[in-house]
Amino acid sequence: MRVERQAPNGEFCESPGTYVDAIIIKAGTLSISPNSRCGAGTVTLGASASGADSYRWYTAAGSLISGVTGSSYSPTVSSTTNFQVSAMKGGCESSKRTITATVNPVLTATAPPKSRCGAGTVALTASASGADSYKWYTAAGLLISGVTGATYSPNLNSTTSFQVSAVKGGCEGPKQSVTATITPQANPTITALNGPTYINAGASAAYTVTASGATSYKWYINGADHGVNSTSFSKSGLANGTYTILCRAYTSSSCYTRQYHEMSKVLTVGKPVVSVQALGSKLFGQTGDVQLKATPSPASPTSGSYTYQWSRNGTAISGSGSTLTVKQGGSYQAKVTQTNGSNSDLSTPLVLEGNDYNFIVTQKLKVSGKKNATDAQQAMITSNGTVFNPTQGSQQITYFDGLGRP
Repeated sequence: MRVERQAPNGEFCESPGTYVDAIIIKAGTLSISPNSRCGAGTVTLGASASGADSYRWYTAAGSLISGVTGSSYSPTVSSTTNFQVSAMKGGCESSKRTITATVNPVLTATAPPKSRCGAGTVALTASASGADSYKWYTAAGLLISGVTGATYSPNLNSTTSFQVSAVKGGCEGPKQSVTATITPQANPTITALNGPTYINAGASAAYTVTASGATSYKWYINGADHGVNSTSFSKSGLANGTYTILCRAYTSSSCYTRQYHEMSKVLTVGKPVVSVQALGSKLFGQTGDVQLKATPSPASPTSGSYTYQWSRNGTAISGSGSTLTVKQGGSYQAKVTQTNGSNSDLSTPLVLEGNDYNFIVTQKLKVSGKKNATDAQQAMITSNGTVFNPTQGSQQITYFDGLGRP
């Protein structure tokens, strides 16, 4: 009799030859196990049918892949590829089933570096076409948890590097390094502006500046830029007058809180000026000798030192220091001479009231019972302005000061 065999897919096939008793050979249903991988490489595919003797593997076009009869097949693929598989039982083949070896692309993220001025947040952005998500890492490769988007915005105080990768279908691409650069804010600062505050007409005024964080300089006189890019500056030929010398120190950085810092000095061009004052009372009398002091402006010459010349009533007297002790009344003046030979004008006169008797008479006084200058001395004006008025007798006496004034 005819023998029919049931293939693994449940169908029947007819055996050739003599008709004998019917024998039914049945296998279980064919199941498949597709697989996937990240990027090109080997993918292991599987098939299973209970009671199957062997399996046949085919290309998607139906071409038998020779030499492969087991329940698994491991082709090397570079992209997603379909295959077919069937089960064999007693020479009967089941229907073919399509099985897929999926190759998920491995995406490489691109992440351009970013920068900012000073400490703060830097927005780093990665991109990879088709990516499902991203992973961000420290420079040491430690995963930064909770950050899966294309943008990561750390708050930084200094330049810091990170790594980022793109994820597609569970496949993580290679890590790419990305740097967040923190550019320090430039703050040019002038710490010192050295130079004279006074020179004689025709002399040269030289200045130097000390600054940090500066890359260029500008010098100004009374607001006019003199086109000097240097830490030093000099100017000669200035006429008598007052000038403001100003230096600006600039930064070339585009990242700054201030682009420049400035400092200035006031320069006076001309002769020094001298003033004279008495140290203590300007009256003689009971106060004794008087010390005079000459004060020049500026206090120090452009170079060298000052020498002093004193005069009384228009006549030069001995004394070359800034102080002079006098014993007589009169009109006193001083002038200074610098080492380079430039002289000041005479000071405004300081008039001391007194005479060689060492007492003061600036008005007519009536005294009682006084017959001579010695006795009259007791009726003079004291240093605090009090007048003594004796009660005995009456006599008018006129005395004169050291300048011959009544």
